[in-house]
Amino acid sequence: MDGLRTREWLTGDDTLTLTDEGRRRRQEIEDGTNQLAASAFAGIGDDGLRHLVNLGRDVAKALARAGMTLEAMFSRMNEESRTPDAVTAVPDRPREAG
Repeated sequence: MDGLRTREWLTGDDTLTLTDEGRRRRQEIEDGTNQLAASAFAGIGDDGLRHLVNLGRDVAKALARAGMTLEAMFSRMNEESRTPDAVTAVPDRPREAG
């Protein structure tokens, strides 16, 4: 987090809040990854993409109903010693300022 604060992408407090520059840079990264990912889905067309999104949503809802949030999955993996010691927590996602 120190590197993000040094670049002034995060505020200096403990809230993990993005600065204006942080929001701008995040959007640049999001736009770039969206552009790179678009070619992977171009072959299935709009209907195929809609179907894929709906399948993903259904899976996510089923996992949530079963209590399988990311935090719960990482916790279970750590408890069962199936992950390297370096993966011990899921960091909070930075919040948008203002």
